[in-house]
This record gives sequence, C-alpha cells and structure tokens, in this order.
Amino acid sequence: MLGRGRKFPSPRENQFKLQAFVSKVFNDYVHLRMKHRQTLIDGDLVMRVEDGATQLGVYSKQTNTVTKAQLKGKSDKFFVEAKMEKEVIPYDEKMVATGPVAGFDTVVAPQGTEAGDMEVAFVQQEDLKPQNMKIFRDMKIFGLRRPLWVTPSGVRVRYQGDDLLIDFTLSSGSYASVPVDALMRELKIREAKSLVRSGQKKFGKRK
Repeated sequence: MLGRGRKFPSPRENQFKLQAFVSKVFNDYVHLRMKHRQTLIDGDLVMRVEDGATQLGVYSKQTNTVTKAQLKGKSDKFFVEAKMEKEVIPYDEKMVATGPVAGFDTVVAPQGTEAGDMEVAFVQQEDLKPQNMKIFRDMKIFGLRRPLWVTPSGVRVRYQGDDLLIDFTLSSGSYASVPVDALMRELKIREAKSLVRSGQKKFGKRK
C-alpha cells in the first residue's frame, strides 16, 4: 500500500523503467558473448546493412553460409523462433551477430543450435518468462534484434595541443561512450604494463 501523498507510477514512468531493464539485459548478453569475441557461433541471427536495408538470416557454422529468415515475429507469442526461408547466401565479413532486446514478440535463434540454446538459457536466467512479460504487451514494448558489436567508420585521430581528439561515426542506436570507455581501459592497461617493464629494468628481476 502506498503512503499518504505518494502516487502510483505513471504508464510513461513504467515504460521508461522497462526499457531501462531490457537495455541492461541486452548488455548482460553482450558480456556473455564476449568470451567468443567477435566470432559467430552456429545459429546466430546475423545482420548486414545494404543500401539502407537490413538483411537478416541464420548463420550455419558448418557450411559458413546464411539462410535468410524473417526476424519480425508478428505473432501473439513473447518469444518467436526465426522463420527460415529457402534462400541461402555465403557469409561475408560485413555480417554481424545480433542479440535479443527483450519485449513482446521477440525473435530468438533456432532451437537446437549453439546460439539458440544460449539465448534460451539466458532469458530463463533473467526470469523473462511469458507470464512475466504480459506487461510488455500492455506497455507496447516490442522485441527486436541489435548487433552485438559495431565497427566505427570515418576514424580520425589528431592532437590539439596536449589533447588527443578522436572522431568516428557509429551506426544508429550505438553509443559513443562504449568504444571510448574500451579505449580508455586499453590505454590504462598498456600504461600499467609499461610501468611494470620499466620497474623490472630499473630494479631487476627478483630472485
């Protein structure tokens, strides 16, 4: 029961909280996939942007091909398996794996594949069960697929006085803070290794 003077959250407030939650869940899945680095696994739903249109399909590790698939659920289910089509195309390096952004009508990788089994186990771990997701439909929050990694384009590095300036462009929906944070971590690691090496040279190796 709410205390006197307190108000129930508005629908807009609830929608914002749910969107923040699914963003956090997607980031968790990205971290889970980091052990594979930027390598595709069997059953991955891949994305490629060509002439402004997103081409999507299911990756086969055995044949290194992609079977085109319909990745928009359009059903009354919360998790929908990708509907395979007949056309098979060769895999190319412009294709990237995608992860599920939870919501009503979320498309997941085919069951029985490495990616499918991983996604099913992951959503169960996050307690994303149909009975817990009816609110997503009520709030009109629909699922989608997002790339697990992106490659910056138009990268330009220059100095302005003592400041290092980096210019780059990311695809829509990506955040510049992510590659900047990764770059800063890498620089700190390199600085630490440099300090260790300089210390070894100055003091010698301990016996």
